[in-house]
Amino acid sequence: SARAVVDAAAVLARDCDEELVAAMTGLPADDVVDGLARLSAAELLMPTFERVRGALTFAHEEVARVTRSLLAPSQRVALHLRAARVLAQRGGVSATEIAFHYEAAGATSEAHEYALLGADAALALYENAASASLLASAERTAPSPEALAKVRVRMASLAEVAGRYEEAEALCELALTWYEAQGDRLQALRVKRTRMLVRMFRGQSAHDTLAVLLTLEGEAREVNADEERAAILLLISQTHWRLGDPSAAKRVAEECVEIAERAGEPALLSDSCNRLAITIQLEHASKARTLFNRALQLATDIGDTMRRVRCLNNLGILELIENNWEEARMVLRAAADEARTAGLTEFWGRAALNSGVLAGRLGEYEAAAEYLGEALQLCAAVQNSELQLYATYNLAHLERDRGRIREAGETYELVMALAQRIGQVEVEQGARAGYGLCQLVAGELAEARGAAAQVGPFLATRADWFQGRELGEALALRFDLLDARFPEAVKRLTVALALAHPSDVYGAAWLTAEFGEQMRPYAPILVDEAVRRYASRPEVLANPRIRDRFTVLLIDSDSTIDRS
Repeated sequence: SARAVVDAAAVLARDCDEELVAAMTGLPADDVVDGLARLSAAELLMPTFERVRGALTFAHEEVARVTRSLLAPSQRVALHLRAARVLAQRGGVSATEIAFHYEAAGATSEAHEYALLGADAALALYENAASASLLASAERTAPSPEALAKVRVRMASLAEVAGRYEEAEALCELALTWYEAQGDRLQALRVKRTRMLVRMFRGQSAHDTLAVLLTLEGEAREVNADEERAAILLLISQTHWRLGDPSAAKRVAEECVEIAERAGEPALLSDSCNRLAITIQLEHASKARTLFNRALQLATDIGDTMRRVRCLNNLGILELIENNWEEARMVLRAAADEARTAGLTEFWGRAALNSGVLAGRLGEYEAAAEYLGEALQLCAAVQNSELQLYATYNLAHLERDRGRIREAGETYELVMALAQRIGQVEVEQGARAGYGLCQLVAGELAEARGAAAQVGPFLATRADWFQGRELGEALALRFDLLDARFPEAVKRLTVALALAHPSDVYGAAWLTAEFGEQMRPYAPILVDEAVRRYASRPEVLANPRIRDRFTVLLIDSDSTIDRS
């Protein structure tokens, strides 16, 4: 009886009581009690702190290991199978433990079922690593090619969320091969979309991405898959945005919202509201805030942490754009905390990036450098080229603000190359303008003129304001003043301030601070009005560099009023 009890306990590899051992061994109750007593007397088993059931555990794991090693293979398999069935019937036992015993017993179908249940439970608790391990078990024990393909799709989605893009793409390829062989166009389409999303994160050219996505959207129409089509349209909207076509991005996002509303699918609706809000936040901040909050509530209602963190990040950006510093700091801290807890490395990196931008705007340059450095480390961990681009771009701005002109110029060059590769035209041109400003300060006029000659035509094609446009306008203004084109300079500053004011007060205030003193002789009314409009704004008061320049401009404005 003692040998039967110790064999069962060793296979269970957990605390056990009389009832559990009896179910495992099939021995009469008296024999179980006798066996446990003998093992306790020999100090092989010892009582645990579980007093209700009178549980026992091994005095040392080495005893359990040696016991298992002495079992015949057939006996070990039989005991694992018995353990799985007993634990499944007992209730309150984790699916992970049951899956382990079924797999050890070679019962692949049952092991697959419980591994999937365990993965769901782990994901609900944001334990992505545990969920990935269980899905790997489900992959090993998949009872059919169809089950194997389904598991690989889930594994790819989890790897994508966790930022393991190379792994996610490889899993997509494996699943896609099977679905295409079966002629399952809808499932193949879903896998292709996930694969395209991963490739976007890894830095695929926006032009190449758009061409493929338009083809996928056509396939979705052919199979009448509206929800899948909307999911593809979301990526198309994002790609239009990357290519510098905000009107197209907005139009496509609006269609996504319409489809999601009809479908009544909360996750899709959350994604669609989030995407539409991004496309309008510079023009209609109030409406964007409503959309972001709706997306956040939908994500909260369905318990989707990834979508929640994404919405919090975007709300933080909106607060930053609106210059609500404390609100932005609070929301971004919440986004970083939730992302870190849930193991969402990419979104943690985005929160760090946005916190770095915020610190830079407040003139907290050391804190900004720390946040941006953290963002770069995190984006390297997940191999996200887009996140790397934004972090490096803002690091270049920071270096320029700190007066480290050579380092800033070199960083802008890196940004231009990366932005050109993945098709982020606004960032590319903004970086080129920043590079030109650095070369101008360094006295490299030919390099600076070359940058201005490339940025100018791009600005001429855009009638809207975008983040980074202030750098292009600043570079053009520098040369207008340097070449004594004063009427052109006045016109350019007038148009730039008019474009920036409704959506980017920080950009307008920065241009006023940079050029107010030089432009006052040629446009005194324009400069004085801009100084009074922005002098009391938080983006001026919070940033020491801009605040000091406005202090001088205000004194000059008062002097002008006195003289008049």
